[in-house]
Amino acid sequence: MAKLGAWLQVIPALEIAAKVVGLTQELAARHTLGLAPSTRFTAIDKYVYTCTTVAMLTAMVGLVLITIALTACRFRAKWLFEFLRFYGVLILGLNLVVEFGRFRINQYLPFGLFFLIYALVKKDEFLPVTLEDNDPFNGDEAGP
Repeated sequence: MAKLGAWLQVIPALEIAAKVVGLTQELAARHTLGLAPSTRFTAIDKYVYTCTTVAMLTAMVGLVLITIALTACRFRAKWLFEFLRFYGVLILGLNLVVEFGRFRINQYLPFGLFFLIYALVKKDEFLPVTLEDNDPFNGDEAGP
């Protein structure tokens, strides 16, 4: 469940690609026909908005799956710890980007904060301490 949720976070990248392709095709078609950019709702616009909606919903399902795996199922793995830290920092960074003088806050911010805080607070559960880590004499230092 956690792996599926993590993989579903890739879908917004496909959303961005769909937006770029759709808008590029629309602008190229308008330029070829000699039309000025209009405000009417075209088929390409519908395609872009549909892809955006599907990507956002899929990403939200993935976030819910990861949250369930963390809290209800108490799933712990090293890769999940790294994912939670990376995703939390990424979401925080994207939300702190100033755009046109305003902070850009989206629906992913609560998940990013939760994942980052959860990973840092529960670090010992994700990365259990081994006997080798507690040995003060491993490494280059000589014992007594």
